[in-house]
Amino acid sequence: MNTKQRESEMAARRPSKVAAASLAARRRPTKEAVIVYIRTSPGDGGDEEAQKNEINEWAKSEGVAVAEWHSDEGMTKDTLFEHRLGLLRAIAAVRARKASHLVVSSRDRIGDVVSGALVEQLARRSGATVLSADGDDGNSDPLFAQLTTAFAQFDHALFGTRMRATWQIKKQRGERLGAIPWGFKAGANGRKLEPNEAEQRVVTMVRQMRSEGHTIQQIVQMLKKSGVRGRSGKPIGSTRVFEMIHGGRKKSPTSPPSPPRAKERPQVRG
Repeated sequence: MNTKQRESEMAARRPSKVAAASLAARRRPTKEAVIVYIRTSPGDGGDEEAQKNEINEWAKSEGVAVAEWHSDEGMTKDTLFEHRLGLLRAIAAVRARKASHLVVSSRDRIGDVVSGALVEQLARRSGATVLSADGDDGNSDPLFAQLTTAFAQFDHALFGTRMRATWQIKKQRGERLGAIPWGFKAGANGRKLEPNEAEQRVVTMVRQMRSEGHTIQQIVQMLKKSGVRGRSGKPIGSTRVFEMIHGGRKKSPTSPPSPPRAKERPQVRG
C-alpha cells in the first residue's frame, strides 16, 4: 500500500465534521441549568476556589448556567453519604430543579467508583446524568460501567416490587386498579369502586345464559338482539362476555363469584 492509499484510508476512518459536531452536541447539556457539587478534603482550604473556577470556565464554554452550588468541606471521598449533606442536597436539587446534569470538577470528588456509580443512578432517576468538568465520563473504567448497569437493574427490580406492593394494598382496600371493571363505577372520591346496577344486571343475565348452556357467541348474539350495549354504545363483544362469565382479570375484589359453568350440551343430529 503506497502513501496516498494509506492517507486516503485514514481520512475515510476519521469522522466527518457533521458527525463530530453531532457527537459533541450529545455530550453537552441539553438544558441551560445544571447543579454543581464541590468537595474539599481536610487541609485543602484553597481547593474550593480552584474547583469553582474550573467549573465556571466549563459552564462558560458549554453555554450553560449554574442553578445551584452545593459543597462539603473537609471531607474525604470515603466519608459516608449520610454525613455529606452537600451531596444529598445537590442530588435533591437535581430533581427539584429538573436539571439535566449534576456537575463536578472531577469524578473523584464524588467518591470511589462505587459511590460514583450510585450517584450516577440517583441522577438518572431524575432524568439527569453526572458530568465532570475535566471531561471524564467514567466509561473508561470497566468496573464503573458494570456497577452502573447493576444499580440500574436493581433500581428497576425495586420499582417493580414497589408497584406490585402498591397494587396489592389498593386491591385490599377495594380501590380501582387501572380501568374500571365491568359492573362497577368510580365512587365519589374517584378511588373506591361501587357497583353499577345497570351493568350488574347485564352480568347476571350473561351468567344465567351461560348456566343454561349457551355458548359465548350465542350470548353475544342474544345481547345484540336484546339491544344491550357496552359503554361505548356498541354491541358487547365476546371478550367482554368472557370476562363477565369468568370474573375477568380486571375484576374487582368485591365482585360476586362466578357461578359454576354448566357442561356443554351435546349436539344431537337428526
